[in-house]
Amino acid sequence: MRIIARPPVIGVVIRDHALAMRIIDNARELGFETHWAVSIDELPLTARYVVLSRTDGEADTHGRTPIYVEDYPSIGCMFLNLLSKERSGQGPRRIEVAIDPGKNIGLALAIDEVIIGVETHVSIESLVRRIDEFLKCFGRDRGAAIYVGESGGEMAHEIVEKLKKRFMNVSILMIPEEGSKKTEIGMNLTKDEKSALVIYQRAKSQV
Repeated sequence: MRIIARPPVIGVVIRDHALAMRIIDNARELGFETHWAVSIDELPLTARYVVLSRTDGEADTHGRTPIYVEDYPSIGCMFLNLLSKERSGQGPRRIEVAIDPGKNIGLALAIDEVIIGVETHVSIESLVRRIDEFLKCFGRDRGAAIYVGESGGEMAHEIVEKLKKRFMNVSILMIPEEGSKKTEIGMNLTKDEKSALVIYQRAKSQV
């Protein structure tokens, strides 16, 4: 996932070496500056969040925000939650997904009307799995909507049909892209990711 805006610095203080490595690898793939230490005292002051394991017992985080890995269904979900805390907006409590259909499928993820990241997927199956994870991370106390760009033709309709079968309680809308303007953010993103942002902006303008 490509993160919109710079992610926060995090510390990892976990005794389980294999678990710590999985967390660090996942964090660095997302662009987090990550510091692994034996104790919280060894972390730099810039690390405002500390990833911990409850199996190691409670810890004094010295004013930093603790994040316990056991509190989330997956490491990916843990980082999505962290990003949403950093970028939480003042809009309604809502999950939104925008999709640009095509050979490569662009995906934009938003929490409470703030985009936290974009991705590119090469298959509908991969796309559906990612949306499923996203909704499971945040969907308990939020409404949800999925926006699909109409310019994708037959693929757009195929995506919509599969989404309707998988997410029966989620609002799924086709979004016309005529008249959409290029997005001014995410200039280092792929064409598909930029298109997903445009679809999101277009959907919001129609609400």
